[in-house]
Amino acid sequence: MRRFYLLLAGLFLFGMSAFSQITYVKTGASGANTGASWADAYPDLSTALANTATGEIWVAGGVYKPGTDTLSRFEIGNAVAIYGGFAGTETMLDQRDPAANPTILDGDVNGDDTAGDFDNNKSDNVFHVVYVDSLIADPVILDGFTIRNGRVYAESDTLDAYFSQGAGLWAFSTVDVRNTTFTQNIGGAGAAAVILGENAAGSSFDNVVFDANQAYSNAVLLAVLTSDLSLNNTGFTNNLTENGSFQTLFSANISIDNSHFTNNQDTVTGGFSSGLFLWQSINLTVSNTEFTGNSATSAPAVYIDGRDIQADGLGGYDFNNVTFADNTIAGGRGTAYFFQANDVNFKHAEFNGNLSPGGFATGIYSRGDSLVLQDAANFTIDSSMFVNNDTDNRGGGIYFHSSSARVTETTFDGNNADVIGGGIYLVDVTGAPATFLEIENCNFTGNTSAFGGGIGHQSDFSTLTLKGSNFENNMVSSSGAAAYLGPGVEAPMTIENTTFVNNNANAGAGFIYFTDYSDLTVNGSVFENNTTANDGGGMYISSVGANIMIDDTQFSNNSSAGYGGGAIMLFADSSDVNITNSDFTENIGSTGGGGAIYFGSQDGFLTVENTAFTGNANSFGGGIANFGTGSLATYKNCEFRENQGITSGGGAMTNGFGVTLDVQNSVFEANTGTVGAAVRVQNDDIVTSYKGSTFDGNIASSGGGALFVFGTNPTTIDSCSFLNNQGPTGGAVYLANDTNLVVLSEISNSVFRLNTAGSQGGAINHGNVNMNINNCLFTGNAASDTGTGGALSINSSDTSDVVVNILNSTFSENLGALAGHFSVWTDPTEPGFSNATVNLANNIFYSLGDKNYAIEDGTPVVLSLGGNMSLDPESTLDVYLTEATDKPGEDPLFVDPTGFLDPDGIPNLHLTAESPAIDAALPEYATAFDLDGNPRPFGAAPDMGAYEFTIVRAEEVVPNEGLLTIAPNPVKDAAVLKLKGAWEGALTIRIADQNGRVLRQIAARKTGEQLTEQVDVTGLPAGAYQVMVTDGRKMVVTAMIKQ
Repeated sequence: MRRFYLLLAGLFLFGMSAFSQITYVKTGASGANTGASWADAYPDLSTALANTATGEIWVAGGVYKPGTDTLSRFEIGNAVAIYGGFAGTETMLDQRDPAANPTILDGDVNGDDTAGDFDNNKSDNVFHVVYVDSLIADPVILDGFTIRNGRVYAESDTLDAYFSQGAGLWAFSTVDVRNTTFTQNIGGAGAAAVILGENAAGSSFDNVVFDANQAYSNAVLLAVLTSDLSLNNTGFTNNLTENGSFQTLFSANISIDNSHFTNNQDTVTGGFSSGLFLWQSINLTVSNTEFTGNSATSAPAVYIDGRDIQADGLGGYDFNNVTFADNTIAGGRGTAYFFQANDVNFKHAEFNGNLSPGGFATGIYSRGDSLVLQDAANFTIDSSMFVNNDTDNRGGGIYFHSSSARVTETTFDGNNADVIGGGIYLVDVTGAPATFLEIENCNFTGNTSAFGGGIGHQSDFSTLTLKGSNFENNMVSSSGAAAYLGPGVEAPMTIENTTFVNNNANAGAGFIYFTDYSDLTVNGSVFENNTTANDGGGMYISSVGANIMIDDTQFSNNSSAGYGGGAIMLFADSSDVNITNSDFTENIGSTGGGGAIYFGSQDGFLTVENTAFTGNANSFGGGIANFGTGSLATYKNCEFRENQGITSGGGAMTNGFGVTLDVQNSVFEANTGTVGAAVRVQNDDIVTSYKGSTFDGNIASSGGGALFVFGTNPTTIDSCSFLNNQGPTGGAVYLANDTNLVVLSEISNSVFRLNTAGSQGGAINHGNVNMNINNCLFTGNAASDTGTGGALSINSSDTSDVVVNILNSTFSENLGALAGHFSVWTDPTEPGFSNATVNLANNIFYSLGDKNYAIEDGTPVVLSLGGNMSLDPESTLDVYLTEATDKPGEDPLFVDPTGFLDPDGIPNLHLTAESPAIDAALPEYATAFDLDGNPRPFGAAPDMGAYEFTIVRAEEVVPNEGLLTIAPNPVKDAAVLKLKGAWEGALTIRIADQNGRVLRQIAARKTGEQLTEQVDVTGLPAGAYQVMVTDGRKMVVTAMIKQ
């Protein structure tokens, strides 16, 4: 065969002709047989060909044989146009009817062939039915024939190509074949037809059928070393072949349009393609064509191999509006198989109902581990469909093996891969170049597999990007209903503006199983109603040393029936995970932790910022479970609302097993759980801190309405608000330890208001923990049991020796059956068996109803360090306030201790100008700033309690611009104050001297467009003053002169 190809290169004769006459052929003609007319037609076509140099040959219907031996052939040596299909009376070409007058060129010399039998009675058949000689200048036209029963041998290295190729048609020159059928031809290569060499360039087949031919090795139609070959409206049907029904070798510019490849079969086990086969050929265009019902071990429809040309950037294979349906892969790969192929493009293609029993890649298989060009644009699929394709193995729709690609606007529906990758599967081999798979605006619906119903990814070097796509109703029997990645995958992945809805995994990950992966970025995406019988309803992530970013993404109604992670199961050892600007709503786990997120990582970092968790639930950690030695979980500006820890608490969050927790500027509202309705801390040595956060309306059925911390767990609470929380013990906070290894908890700059406990510790229940409370406010908290403190219940048991320091704090009107503000219990079993010491400095205890303090049991110690004020009906703290700077029995003169002036009934526990607590605290225990953030001291010394008396109270001063006026001004005894504008509700009027000292304070209420208030200034020394009106948030100021 190689010797023959070399011979082609040496042929260089030239010729030219023009069609100008008609030669007639009719079997059985009895005239002069000159071919000059129908009456004198040649009875034999071979004679007509030998005697016709130019023009047209018209052949009447009938059977024509080239001769009487195997070397006989219809030899065409000139540029003639040969037409069949005539009745034998026509005068014009368009009068013929090839269907009514079949014109058969038959290579069966003895006439003993049986259709479909390619083994018997073939020894007499000619090697070539039609032979087109070389170097014919103009195209040879064959139109209106059936060419059948040619026979050549199987190919071998010792056999000349002449005897193994082109049994029906051998063409050395350009041919234009029209309205012709090739059938029952048999041979090694090009069993029906072979197009050879560059002199055959420009050959075309139009309305041609290749039916029921057999090729032993290389195709029914073979094109070699040629170019510009076109097939239009051409069909390949029922052929038995190897390496394609149509094959090109080392050729260029091949066009197939409006054609079909149907029910062809590759007969060689392990063979490739019974449809289209390209070997080192370039520039293919296939359009408006169907590949249906073909079968082969691999590539029943298309095989394209560019291994020897791709390094030079050669390729170019375009498929537009092409259908691949009901093809069968018998254990191999791909209905369409591309090996090291450059520049492959599918548009408006459809792969439907293809089968791969025991094979791979029912739709497309692309392998590119040797490709030099690995850009996603090198293989594109656009506006196409992969529907109901099925494989016993991998890649129900597409299999990318070390191959880059871009898939856009494409649907994957109802595909199945028994092992992995129902829609798409990608993998690589060691040493393969990095690849890129981009999937944009695609739909993956109803695909199934064991792993990765939509996508299966096991490629270490492939960057996967999903944009604007949809994964819906995909299902797997194991892991990764929408996508499965791993194990051992080490390449980045990006998910952007993509939805994952109603995907289901019977085990493993609900949406995406992600193992040992490097970097993951998820942005602007939606995970909704995904379910798993195991862990991670929305996502399952397992990684080491990864960077994971999830931003602006919604997780809702995902569920996990396994251990945890209704939305996300996250194992990220030594990884950096960031979740920002996202929303987790009504995700559910049924038996474990983390209704929304389960974070179980060693030495990992999880940062969640500007994210909301609403209505999530699980047995523990209804919103989140944070676990892992050496890991840090940080939450900033997050919202946790209506989450549930159903059986073991932590309605919003649970923490344990060595994790460190940092919560900043977040809101926990209306969460529920058995313990720690907002946050539960379990195990020992869990360091947690909370800053600038609000805990409001959380309800625990057992303990810790907001926080439940049990064990040797240092806890820091700073600048937080605990409002309206409920729990039997510790209405807001439960801090306890069951060992004598006492740890320190710090609570500072925080507000506890209206928290309630059915048993003890309306605000805080304390046990066996050293605790510092500094610069805090406790008001309106309540505990109903007889042995409790309305604000604090302090407890020491076993052999514990605990110290509680309460500094610079305000306690007002807390309610408790035993004591309103705090009670202390020590183990009374033996004197001194356990100890509790409460140190007090710079505090205000105010109660007009309940006791400030009571001993529940035992022999606790209460020690004043000075600077304390106490007022209650029974003077319960007076006996302990023995320092000279203490003020037992005095009224602190709060601005509004009952909340009467506030529309919401919230007390104003700032000090009035007349308060005896002003300048009465000890500097050595004072904080640098008060609860409002104002610096201490404002006057000569710090003030008692949580608030420093000052006109600067973190209120925003707005420009006056005529809003506030005083008249007359200067004023002698009284003036009229007028305030205009949008100010509404309770207001405070203050008059301060030039040093900022508030000398008068008046409560007022504005209900209309203007507030008019009489201001009495009698008793004030003459001089300049500032008059201020504030609603607690904004302040307007004007000057006043007192005469």
